[in-house]
Amino acid sequence: MSPTSPPPPNDLPDLGKAEMRAILYSIGDAVISTDVEGRVVMMNPVAERLTGWSEEEARGRPLAEVFQLVNEKTRERMETPVERVLREGTSVGLANHTLLIARDGSEHPIADSGSPVTDAAGNVRGVVLVFRDQTAEREARRALAESEERYRNLVENAPVALGIHQDGRWVYLSRPTVEMLGYEDESELLGKPAVEIIHPEDRPLVAERMRRILETGRPAPPALERVLTRSGEVKYCLISSAPITYQGRPAFQATAVDITDRVELEQALKRRSIEMATLHALTLEMTESLSLQDVLESIVRRATDLLDGSGGGLYLCEPEKRRTRCVVSYKTPRDFTGTTLAYGEGAAGIVAETGEPLIIDDYRTWPHRAAVYEEEQPFRAVISAPITWRGRVQGVLHVLRGEEHEEQRFTSADLELLMLFANHAAIALENARLWEKTRRHAQELEEQVYARTEDLRKLVNAMADREIRMAELKKVIKQLRRQLLDAGMTPVADDPLAAQD
Repeated sequence: MSPTSPPPPNDLPDLGKAEMRAILYSIGDAVISTDVEGRVVMMNPVAERLTGWSEEEARGRPLAEVFQLVNEKTRERMETPVERVLREGTSVGLANHTLLIARDGSEHPIADSGSPVTDAAGNVRGVVLVFRDQTAEREARRALAESEERYRNLVENAPVALGIHQDGRWVYLSRPTVEMLGYEDESELLGKPAVEIIHPEDRPLVAERMRRILETGRPAPPALERVLTRSGEVKYCLISSAPITYQGRPAFQATAVDITDRVELEQALKRRSIEMATLHALTLEMTESLSLQDVLESIVRRATDLLDGSGGGLYLCEPEKRRTRCVVSYKTPRDFTGTTLAYGEGAAGIVAETGEPLIIDDYRTWPHRAAVYEEEQPFRAVISAPITWRGRVQGVLHVLRGEEHEEQRFTSADLELLMLFANHAAIALENARLWEKTRRHAQELEEQVYARTEDLRKLVNAMADREIRMAELKKVIKQLRRQLLDAGMTPVADDPLAAQD
């Protein structure tokens, strides 16, 4: 046996009552010893304080009188551990929710255990009861539970989403997080890869952020990331990540603020600004250009580009023939200029006939597609708007999307924008009509002025000829008078020749 090993039980020194009392009195827990009849033999100061009995007063009294126990919930009297030890001969502990009723009526939640005291022959000579006051411990647990509850309530009701992932998988998600992602319960996400909710295009950015956090051990600043909901909807979130310890192991805590509304508003404002700039430029073109064809081509081009289309077109109505004719074909697989569609045929024909706009998700399966496009099927999605002036349909404006836009459909917002372009087209057509009317009127006026000028010229010429003839006649008359005078003849007073002199 090594020098530092404790001696075997048989070699333990015998302790006197004084030494034993000194040891028991120095223990921080309460200690009560009884004889085989369950009467108090000894109590240390901690036991005196908790029971309210002094050792001298309690000595010789039944333990049940000094050590009164009740169930904390039912308030029913409970058996003391000493009774069980004496009955069963083994060590026992108290049940949960045990209250010690002190002599003054005060209550102390306690935890204890009782063990038999045996002699060398193994006979039970008494019981030692060791117990401690759990008031401070329970208060600490209660305070901790309240703190955890406050934190949980704060997290669960905060206007931000919070999640914890460990080894790349979710281990905790707050209620706002679950709701933001469109799930019913946290259990639907727990254990799943955290990266699955991140938009595929943003996952490299997230991986790089995690790598930096691991390298530096410091939180990452907020970053804009796209998050996928259960339905596949994209949400824009400002996400902050920080390294934490969760259940004793390294983990990451992510907090997210949903700013989808703000981002979409900014995008809408930006798009609106572009739309207004485009319409302003179009208005300037309409006022500066006298060519209707140039203006119509500009309308189709700008509408197609702004709506992210692959092509576009514009048809004008020929109501006397009940048909429409393509006058602009922009970025289409082939030039459809000159193609005619009867009223009710294809998108252009239906819009021309009804005056109502159309949004077609897949023209290839649309039952009213035009026969002229049946073989080629050059486009997929179609959006059409009537060009209307004073209640009459003047034409139809199209924007098309081909196979490269397979997942993109036109929306009601796209239609509203296209209607603005259609209105500009209607104004351009009306301006062209007024310009043509003005041109014809000016031409008629010019022809009338020319005719009047010609008549006046002829009149002036005629008057000039008369003056010339009169001058020549006067000259002849003067010569005749001179000849008469030279011949000795005197003109009479009413001589017409004299009157002309």
